[in-house]
Parts: sequence; C-alpha cells; structure tokens
Amino acid sequence: MFKKKLPNHRTHRIFFIISLFFLIIVIIGLTREVANRQTINKKIQSLESEVNKVQTENQDINNLITSGQDSGYLEKEARIKLGLQRPGEKVVVIIKNDSPDNSSAVGIKQEIIDQAMNTAPTDERPNLARWFDYFLKKQ
Repeated sequence: MFKKKLPNHRTHRIFFIISLFFLIIVIIGLTREVANRQTINKKIQSLESEVNKVQTENQDINNLITSGQDSGYLEKEARIKLGLQRPGEKVVVIIKNDSPDNSSAVGIKQEIIDQAMNTAPTDERPNLARWFDYFLKKQ
C-alpha cells in the first residue's frame, strides 16, 4: 500500500555540500578570531611593558623632585652645574698630572683656567677656519 520513500542520494549530496560550505565558513571565521586575539594580546603585553616603564620613570622623577626640594641639594647643583659660588669664595681647579708630557698638561690647564674664569682663548682666525680645523684636522 504505502511505499516508504527512500532518501535520494542527490539530496544527501546537496545537504553534505551545504554543510561542508558552512563548516568551512565557520573554520575561517574561527582562525581569523584566533589571529586577532594573538595580535591583541601582543599589543596588550607591549602596552603593559610601556606602562611599567612610564611608572618607573615617574618614580624617578618623584625622587628627583623630593631631593630637589632640599636646599643643600639645590646649592650643590648650583655650584657644580652653574658654577655659582658664595660671595668671597674663589674657584680652585686641581688637576692630577698623570702624563709624562707636560706640554699637553699645560694646554689642558690653560683651557680649564679659561673656562673657570669664563674667558675664551683668543683665536684671531676666522670662524670658518676654526670649524674646518675642528671637523677635518686629525688630533
């Protein structure tokens, strides 16, 4: 009487191809998502390391600020870096002479004395000639 319909191989193939197509789409989407997560994790790690670096720099700056508020530290830095002195004091430069050649030591002493006295050595040559000597002559 009633005959059962046997499944058609053609419908099974179409269903299999459609399922395979959707499976490929899902796999492609998942691989893209995994790749995106890896790049995001790398960015997060680099940003965290940058945050740590900035935090240590901030700590160093805070330490400088707290040490800079000390009047003794300010006076010391003004003497060393700016060459300031109290009224009545004189600047003394001590040079340790380790070289047997005294002619170079005398030249170095004169340069240091000139720097301490804020006087430049007199050189009557034109500026271009001095730059030429500075860059191109071997010393």
